[in-house]
Amino acid sequence: MKTRQRLTFGALTLLVCAGMLTAQERPPQPPPPPPDAPAPVMGMGGQMGRMAQGKGKMSDARLRGAPLSEKSEQKTLAWIEEADAELAADLAKLKAEAPQHYRMTIRRMNMARRKLDRLRERDQERFALQKKIHIMEAKTRMLSARYLKSDDDAEKERLRADMKKILTELFDLREQDRGREVQRLEKELARLRQSLEKRRKNKERIIARRLDELTGVMDDLRWD
Repeated sequence: MKTRQRLTFGALTLLVCAGMLTAQERPPQPPPPPPDAPAPVMGMGGQMGRMAQGKGKMSDARLRGAPLSEKSEQKTLAWIEEADAELAADLAKLKAEAPQHYRMTIRRMNMARRKLDRLRERDQERFALQKKIHIMEAKTRMLSARYLKSDDDAEKERLRADMKKILTELFDLREQDRGREVQRLEKELARLRQSLEKRRKNKERIIARRLDELTGVMDDLRWD
């Protein structure tokens, strides 16, 4: 009887010691968040959201960065004035009244100019359309800044009407550009399908030619 009691007591002691060791090995748990703390964003969506926020901050920082060189600024202003003299005049006023806002605007337009200059070589028609879109986008931002700054109800009503008019035209231009891009993709898809079908029909010939290349077989019918 005493032997059984000693065995039972020993087994209980071992279990208690094992539980203490396991508790010591566990990493400390963080304290629970306060009731009003926002829920953490989990998964790939949360990561992408943080990446998008970081990218937006980087983009804003880049636009607020050091001013453009005088040469780049003058080229961009001439590029704008060629398309819309009124917008160029508004930018001149903005430079005097709100230098930081002007700097962000002119840097944004400079990036658009450089991007579109490369497009001009490939597609003159789309270049003209894209340039008009960028110019009108800039005009809506300028009108928005004036609207938010104004305390005159009549002026705000007029600015709102001007923004709506530009946005209506801008929407049509953007959809026109999207339609052109869809047409281009459809043509490219048709070309790829044609190429795929042609390669399927010539499967054995293509394989034989590659096999000759890999085994060093010379083609007597080559030009050289």
